[in-house]
Order: sequence, then C-alpha cells, then structure tokens
Amino acid sequence: MTIGWPQISGLFRLTLRDPREGAEAVLALPLPRGAVSMIFVTSVLLSTLVSGAAYVTAPPEVDPAALPEPFVAFIVQFGLSAVLIITLYWIGKLLDGQGSISETMLIVSWLQLVILPFTVVALFFGAISTSLGVMIVAAVRLYEIWLLVNFVQALHRLSSLWQAAKMILLAIVGLALGLALFSSVLGIGLGVGA
Repeated sequence: MTIGWPQISGLFRLTLRDPREGAEAVLALPLPRGAVSMIFVTSVLLSTLVSGAAYVTAPPEVDPAALPEPFVAFIVQFGLSAVLIITLYWIGKLLDGQGSISETMLIVSWLQLVILPFTVVALFFGAISTSLGVMIVAAVRLYEIWLLVNFVQALHRLSSLWQAAKMILLAIVGLALGLALFSSVLGIGLGVGA
C-alpha cells in the first residue's frame, strides 16, 4: 500500500475529529521496515524549522546572538523527543501498557506533525500581536496535551482517558527527574573540564 498525501490528509482530518481513532489508524498503517525512523526524523526536522521561524518572527529586542544554531536546535529537539518516547514506552510497560517502542516513536512523530499547522497559525498571529500570539500558543499547548492523552490511550490500549492521563503525569515526573539528572551530570562534566 502506497501512503500519499490523500491518505495523510485523511488521517489528519480523522485525528482532528477523533484523536484516539486517528491514532489507532496511524498505528494500523502497514509501514515498511525503517519507515518509522524516517517519519520520526522528518517530524523532528519540521518541528525544528517551525521553531526557527518562531525566532525569526520574535520581537526586535531579542538578541540574534542568543538564538541557537540550527544543528544544535535540531539535536535538542531530537533529544527531547527521544526522551519522551523512551519515557512513555517504559511508563507504559510498568503499568501493563501494550505499546511497542516503534509504535511509541510513531505516535510521538504523528503528534508533532499534527500540531505543526496550529503552531504555524500561532506564529502568524504572534507576529501581528504578541498578546494574541501568547494566548493562541497556550491554546495550542492545551490541545497538544489533549491529543497526547488520546494518543497514549490508543498506544497502550488503555480502557480510559484517565488511565492515559495518569500515565502521562508519571511520564512528566520521569522526564523532569531524567532531565534534572542529565543537567547535573552535564554540569559536573563542564565543571571538571573547566
């Protein structure tokens, strides 16, 4: 089966109507070996490009020297997405979830791809009015959380959204601890190097 733009746009519309059903349809795609990794890299790349556009449309008082290099921004986005995938997968395993690591990667990739158009809209309005942009970004982030809850329910074959929400809360705690540990190790390493 060839997956082209009509199928992708159909999945996008289905996801907007019913996030869980959309996620289940994405998970059911007959993807060839290695395709999930390519989709993941593509989603990270597109997210990085949109983030770069956010810096371009930033207020004039933002110092251009403070903006991250494109490659660094990509690595950071890649790392954060990978940590999210690993966390969601292992929390799911601990709580008897059924999602595989490949399915988790696919669902996180799909989340990033679905939220991209909304982020672009937020950037557009943010360039017109900062306060309006902030409100739209907040709404987009809330919608992203709603999508993630539904996606995790589909991913781990959970019986309720509440179970998925609890799993995500645990994942957030795990992410915070993991990032804190990583930062402390990195800080120690930088200290030793100095």
